[in-house]
Amino acid sequence: MGYRIQTAPPDEQQTTEPGLSVDNTKLDEYAALIGVNKTELPALLKEEPVTVDEGGQEFIKNQIRVWFFYDNKVATVSQVYIMDSNITFSGIKIGEGIDQFKKALGKPTAEDTSSASAYFKYGKLELQISYDPATKKTFAAYLVDPEKINL
Repeated sequence: MGYRIQTAPPDEQQTTEPGLSVDNTKLDEYAALIGVNKTELPALLKEEPVTVDEGGQEFIKNQIRVWFFYDNKVATVSQVYIMDSNITFSGIKIGEGIDQFKKALGKPTAEDTSSASAYFKYGKLELQISYDPATKKTFAAYLVDPEKINL
């Protein structure tokens, strides 16, 4: 990706639930974007964003979209949509079946069958895997700070 973000001290770093291992460091890099100020992102990612739906920004070269939490007019990243098809979650890639994710990552902390999303704990964040309810094939991965979602 070309960027490194200073991580929290060891006692505050992201830890995964048993069973979730990421085969590269990209997920940690994406997770480190949560909480970053909106104005700092272009310099940090070395790319100008494209505006997307609901006030989000897409960083095409970095293969992500981000959305923001607003607190006293200060916007910080609260959600990262991962568009990188090469990232693996315990050996499973987006495009494979949701049952393979459940087998590899363990039981989801929650699952919404109406929106076809399964949620797995990733430190203080949630890893949301979306899938087609008819085929059960996955098509999206999001990292979300569940405490910082604008309703």
